[in-house]
Amino acid sequence: MPVTTSKPKYVQLAEQLRARIHSGELKVGDRLPSYAEMYRDHGATTATMQRVCDLLEQENLIERRNSSGVYVADPASHLTGNIGFIGSAGYQMPKTPVQVHLMNGVHQALESAQHLLYLGGTDSWDMEACKKVDGVLIFNSEETPEILRALPPRLPRVSILTVADDVTCVGVDDFGGARMAVRHLFKLGHRRIACLMEKIPSEARRRYAGYCDAFQEAGIEIDPAWVRLTENVLRLGEQWTTEQPYREWARRQMSSWLKNGWHETGCTAILAQNDVAAIGIIQILQKEGIKVPEEVSVMGFDGTEMCDLVSPRITAVALPFEQIGIKAIEILNRQISGEQPSLQVTMLPLDLRAGESVAAVAEI
Repeated sequence: MPVTTSKPKYVQLAEQLRARIHSGELKVGDRLPSYAEMYRDHGATTATMQRVCDLLEQENLIERRNSSGVYVADPASHLTGNIGFIGSAGYQMPKTPVQVHLMNGVHQALESAQHLLYLGGTDSWDMEACKKVDGVLIFNSEETPEILRALPPRLPRVSILTVADDVTCVGVDDFGGARMAVRHLFKLGHRRIACLMEKIPSEARRRYAGYCDAFQEAGIEIDPAWVRLTENVLRLGEQWTTEQPYREWARRQMSSWLKNGWHETGCTAILAQNDVAAIGIIQILQKEGIKVPEEVSVMGFDGTEMCDLVSPRITAVALPFEQIGIKAIEILNRQISGEQPSLQVTMLPLDLRAGESVAAVAEI
């Protein structure tokens, strides 16, 4: 194959051989063309071929055998058996059902000889420990782009729940989930639907966008008074004084809203950013004598067992956290085995978890 790009010749030749290995044309144990053959076919000098082999050897794609030649390496011969895990700021909190279900899925999918190695949070992860792992999972972090730039370039990696460039992602359609929730409320006769979300986290932005899209689809204009978008609940390095920051955040926001403008909105329903926030909203509404769902319907997002810890039980958009963990490990292991990352986003389907916190609008 002729070389025509402006890249250095050794990089071009390494790319060609890498492609032949990944495609299966050159299989484990196959001998690569000799230096003499590469010189004859490509004009590659011994020094050039040394650099080609250095590159491919760093990627564990080849092995050099004395007095024999260069061969396609068995990826398994270089594996540590460790999978690295980098958590978000929220992952450093007391464990939530979201984290428990996600990690259950991850552990289910680990192969028998594999172990999960926690590398730290996104603000303090151990770059040196990357030498001890075969691949890395990055969990729901706004700092994912910075982490990717710092990781060793050839280390397999998968992002969980956060979509970023240059990495394979496994997540859910937050946009579609919020739209599903609002459509469900529309079917029950609700037209004035409030929304309590954070402004910055990517999943919150996608959920708010889905909320807005459902209204646009229905031809209903959103009154700005129906929406509360706040600063981040969780901040890197912050010490939390409660095991449920989102519940306390929602309680404070709902209390303030009730004192300042809620009743004027005429809203008969509210979509919360997550189940824990929905619990906080319900607690404050009930404290103020507002019946749920008779006067205000409340919908959550996540659909974990947290929905059952309050009465009425919460109706929520349910995310398949265990399946996300399973799929992330499956994709990561394919990369570790030598498959080229597709850099695609794998979205798993959502559903509604039926509860008792949502009801049809009462006829007047």
